[in-house]
Amino acid sequence: MTDTIVSMMRRQVIGNGDRPALETRVSGRWIARTFSEWQETALAIAAALSDLGVGHGDRVAILANTRREWAEVDLGIVFAGAVVVPIYQQTTPDGIAHIVKDSGSVVLFAEDPLQVEKLFDPAIQSALRGLTRIVYFDPRRKLDRPDKRGRLELRMDDVVSREERSRVMSFAELLEAGRRLLTRDDTAVRALGDAVTPDDLATIVYTSGTTGLPKGVELTHRAFAYETSHIREQVALTSSDRTLLFLPLAHIFAKLLLMGAVRVGYATAFATSLTTVLDELREVEPTFFGAVPRVFEKVHAGVMQKIRDESPVRRAVAERALAVGREVSERKRAGRGISPVLALKQRAADLAVLERIRHAFGRKLRFAVSGGAPLSPEISVFFHGVGVQILEAYGLTETCGATHINRPDAFKFGTVGQPIPGLHTKLADDGEVLVRGENLMRGYHNQTEATADVLSDDGWFATGDVGTIDHEGYLTITDRKKDLIVTAGGKNVAPQWIEGLLKQEPVISQAVVVGDRRPYLVALVTLDEAEVTAMAAREGVSIAGAVLREIPWVVREVEQAIRRVNDKLEQYQQVKRHAVLARDFTVEAGELTASLKVRRKSVEGIYREAIEGLYAPRG
Repeated sequence: MTDTIVSMMRRQVIGNGDRPALETRVSGRWIARTFSEWQETALAIAAALSDLGVGHGDRVAILANTRREWAEVDLGIVFAGAVVVPIYQQTTPDGIAHIVKDSGSVVLFAEDPLQVEKLFDPAIQSALRGLTRIVYFDPRRKLDRPDKRGRLELRMDDVVSREERSRVMSFAELLEAGRRLLTRDDTAVRALGDAVTPDDLATIVYTSGTTGLPKGVELTHRAFAYETSHIREQVALTSSDRTLLFLPLAHIFAKLLLMGAVRVGYATAFATSLTTVLDELREVEPTFFGAVPRVFEKVHAGVMQKIRDESPVRRAVAERALAVGREVSERKRAGRGISPVLALKQRAADLAVLERIRHAFGRKLRFAVSGGAPLSPEISVFFHGVGVQILEAYGLTETCGATHINRPDAFKFGTVGQPIPGLHTKLADDGEVLVRGENLMRGYHNQTEATADVLSDDGWFATGDVGTIDHEGYLTITDRKKDLIVTAGGKNVAPQWIEGLLKQEPVISQAVVVGDRRPYLVALVTLDEAEVTAMAAREGVSIAGAVLREIPWVVREVEQAIRRVNDKLEQYQQVKRHAVLARDFTVEAGELTASLKVRRKSVEGIYREAIEGLYAPRG
């Protein structure tokens, strides 16, 4: 691959310059900026960064939510020949300090005063000495609840001292300065992009780190050119496509979707917030979108709960419709035809039930891509039955995103698909998945030994995941190598699969299954408070002031949920005892990573007493 992100964008502007590129919702309407406008804004940002002293290979960090400005800045940084360093908004001041110092970032773009305030935490000032400028997008931030000082709104003057104001500027100011520079002469700025080569770093993405400090993954322009080229071919994306982006752009999945737009020319609409995603899917009507399994699990759980709440007659109609959908799905996957009688049943089921479920994602959806964690085959089958195809994919930050993906015309539920072209896969003696290809990271930033631990001299990357490969090359991931449970009876158990089943239950938010070297499995679960509240409202039951996990009917709901999951499992996989925790897991408590993955070891340490109690003898 000889392309760079810069050359891909320039080619896109030549061919599709007037097409919609970046869409945001303003006063109830979706307003689009074209690819030409995206590039012009990026060039202005590059000019301003260059004027601030940012040079080829310098690091520039972005600490913000997924939004149009992130896309503009991301491209502006690479147009300047610099390297993007994304940071999750949930990252603590200490975590930000580690990333900024380790990467050597010289400029940082921040969302709003809440994020800027973190940067002026006295405890991390020495680590941020290299930051010459902080640029903010929003000058104020309304808070959901009063902070420690009783504030409901933060303004930039509240968090930046008079002495530090020279280091801080607004995005609007930076953009205006860049546009003035471009008006005078854009030759020098365009030359910065011309100097970028395929083997230059495009980004350093810091892994969430389920254990220890996050490591910086060095990814080149060549890796993104390779990924976007092959993913486009695998799922047949064109410039006529449209997506809704709501995943965090600090994660490689979302970054790859954004770079896919640069390669392919499809339009990207940015969700207003995570709480508005389902409403905005119906508004935007994307032809495809990417999501983590949790999104599909919650929609599935919501649908099933609504069906359970229906009258016996309506419930029977819905269950029959879903059964027809499953039968059609099974026949399609087996390559068998649909009889005229089944086709009539399908049409009736669609009109009665399935269409409404399908249209929750809009009316133009061709497929959705699931990644970031395992997706239950049951979820895939359910949505396929209602007419929504979910293509499960697999990859890591270290592989610049996808290494394997199911295709619309070649898929197997329960697998993560076949390797993308040019990507080689094999299994180590212990079942660990090894991959080799042009999309691999250059290495971990400043960590030679850690790089050598996972990247062999002949180019094989050890993923840390255990899997199997069938005769057609479809890969099935069974679990993380370090997470496999070996029970006292010698049985190997993949906890993530069981946890996925538990999280499909509407009442359960999170679950951690424990049992390594133990006689049986136990689970720590947290409640989905929104669902419990909705259930109470439907039943006309007051829960005001009550401790949710102590309410008898909530206790029963959890017990029934675990019983339903156990019915799907072998005896040695079943959860024998469980504890409902007082609150959900959070990033702040160290139970979740910034990308919202469970820190298993941390959870087991925090709730050690609860776990031991589940193994204590009962009289």
